[in-house]
Amino acid sequence: MAGPGLGHARFPARQDYPPAALRASVPLDPKLRERIDYELATYPLSGTPSIPDGRRIEKVLAAETDRLAGAPPPLERVEDHSVPLPGRHLPIRFYYPRGLASTAPVFLFLHGGGWVFGSIETHDTQCREIAARSGVVVAALEYRLAPEHKFPDAVEDSYGTLRWLADPSVAERFGLRPDAIAVGGTSAGGNLAAVAAILARDGGGPRLFGQALIYPVTAHDPDTPSYRENAHGYGLEVEFMPWMWAQYLSAPEQGQDPRVAPLRTPDLQGVAPALVITAEYDLLRDEAEQFADRLREAGVPTRSTRYLGMVHGFIDYRGLCHEGWDALDEIAGCLRQWVRTAPTQSG
Repeated sequence: MAGPGLGHARFPARQDYPPAALRASVPLDPKLRERIDYELATYPLSGTPSIPDGRRIEKVLAAETDRLAGAPPPLERVEDHSVPLPGRHLPIRFYYPRGLASTAPVFLFLHGGGWVFGSIETHDTQCREIAARSGVVVAALEYRLAPEHKFPDAVEDSYGTLRWLADPSVAERFGLRPDAIAVGGTSAGGNLAAVAAILARDGGGPRLFGQALIYPVTAHDPDTPSYRENAHGYGLEVEFMPWMWAQYLSAPEQGQDPRVAPLRTPDLQGVAPALVITAEYDLLRDEAEQFADRLREAGVPTRSTRYLGMVHGFIDYRGLCHEGWDALDEIAGCLRQWVRTAPTQSG
C-alpha cells in the first residue's frame, strides 16, 4: 500500500525558516537514533570507503529503508530511456502518475550520494512517491559519478538534460510540456539542481517553473554552527565531507567555483522559485538556509522549511518518522503550486 500522507497534508514537527535565533528544540526521535547508530556501526560510509564498497553499501541501505517505508503507490507507467548528449548517453527513468492530460509538466530529479554514490535505483521509490503525490512526471537522471568523472561532468549532465527535456521534439515524444520544467534533488543532487537552475538562467534557458533543493550542499568547507554542532552521530559524519570533495574535485581551488558552491554565485536574481528543505541535525543545514536567504534577498520566491528533530537524508527514513512523508507532501505541493502559478513559457 502507499505510504502515509498520500494526498493528505500533515502538520509536521517543523518550523519555517528563518525565525529569530532558532535553536535545537526537538529531540532526535529514538527510532532514528537507533537506526543511525545501527548504520554507523554496521557500514563504513562515514570514513573513507572504497568506491565499490561504498556503492554496494548505498544500495543495501536504500533497499533496507525502502522496505521500512512499504510499497510505493501505483503509477500509470514507468519507462527507462537514455539522454543523448555529446559523447555519451545517460540513463533516465520517467515516472508517469495516473490521470495525466495529453502533455504534462516534468520534474528532473537528481539523486544524492556525494557525487560518488547513488543511482536511479537507490532513489526509485522516492521518485514514485513524488510523481504520485504531485501529478507531475518525474524524470530521474543517472548522471556520471566521481571519481571516474570529476567536476564539471555531473553539472554538464544535469544542465544538458534540462535543455534536452525542453526540446519540443523530445517533449512530444515523451508526452511532456517543454514550457513546464522544474529541477530538484537531494544532498549532492540538490547542489546540482541549484547549479542547473542558475545555468538555465544564464545560458538561455530553459525557463524553469521551480527548483526543489532537499538538504542541498551549497558551500565548500563552510565554517557554520551546524557543521560544528552536528559533526558526529547524526548519520552524515563530518569526516566524510573532505573525502567526498577529494573524489569530486580535481583541485581544492575548484571549491571556489559557483558551479561547485552555488552560495558563491554573485547574483541570484531571476532564478526559478525555490523550495529549500533542511534538517535540524544536519551538517548542511546552515549553508542551505544561507542559500535560501540569498534567494530571498535577490527577490526569488522562496519557501524554506527546517524539519525539527530530523537528520540529513530523513526522507529515506520515512518508514520510521512521519516527517519524511510530510517532506514528500511538501515537495509535491510546491510542484503543484508552481505549475498552477507559472506563466506559460517556451524554451
